[in-house]
Amino acid sequence: MNTVNTALLELIQRALGWLQADITIEYAGDGLTNKNFIVTNGDEKVVVRLGAGQSSVLGIRRATEKQAAEAAALAGIGPELVCFCEQSGDMITRFIPGRLLSQEGALTEESIHAIGITLKKLHELPAIAGKFEPYEDVRARIQYAKENSLYLPGEILPLLEKLERIEQERSNQADSLIKLCHNDPFPNNFIAGEKLWLIDYEYAGMGDLYFDLVCASMFFNEIQTKLLLTAYFGECTKEHYSNMEQMKYVVTFWNAMWAVVMSKEEAEKEKYESMAKGMFESLINSK
Repeated sequence: MNTVNTALLELIQRALGWLQADITIEYAGDGLTNKNFIVTNGDEKVVVRLGAGQSSVLGIRRATEKQAAEAAALAGIGPELVCFCEQSGDMITRFIPGRLLSQEGALTEESIHAIGITLKKLHELPAIAGKFEPYEDVRARIQYAKENSLYLPGEILPLLEKLERIEQERSNQADSLIKLCHNDPFPNNFIAGEKLWLIDYEYAGMGDLYFDLVCASMFFNEIQTKLLLTAYFGECTKEHYSNMEQMKYVVTFWNAMWAVVMSKEEAEKEKYESMAKGMFESLINSK
């Protein structure tokens, strides 16, 4: 029996009292910072995540993740949290029937409306203690890249200067923009079932609501983006769209530096360097 299955069985028995003889295990693939399984015992089914990878250097704060996941579950937009270990990142949630939303599936008018409403419900939840600070994350990752001789574009300084101008501008805006955010609501973190569910709160925390809206609409065209804003705000104003354009730079920079950190793994170096270079190119070409 391999180490992963041993850890899985121990967690299932400790949290649920389920024995190996009574369960079936379906491997659900590796995430970037975890391994995932679907475990069934009679009529009961749960999803088990075993923490793995470089979660700390990627800015994942497990205590904050737990708070956000619990809040989302109580609000009916996230799966019920059965067990969560802050130290290891191991987690058990109730299984949600449905399918992961594909990039193509997210582009329909129905999906866009559901995404906007789901994010609105999350943002209306009470504040939690943990913060999401993309500007600090970028600076920390640049330092990490320098210390580990990872790829950085030659134009990193002017790119960073523009990011910090945006940071200053947005810091002067109303506190009403700061909400409990998911901060990674790309299509693969939505499950389309009897309703739309939002999963995987690893990067959740109090942050700028436009970060979520930009992530969710990263592959949308202008019309689709305006549909999302209308679903969320009830209208789409010039100010709403201007906020999206500005925050898109922040989201792209944050994800570019995320890819740079991921490139430290030798087996994935080429893949993530290429990803980072593509995003940096879009930043360089942005107005």
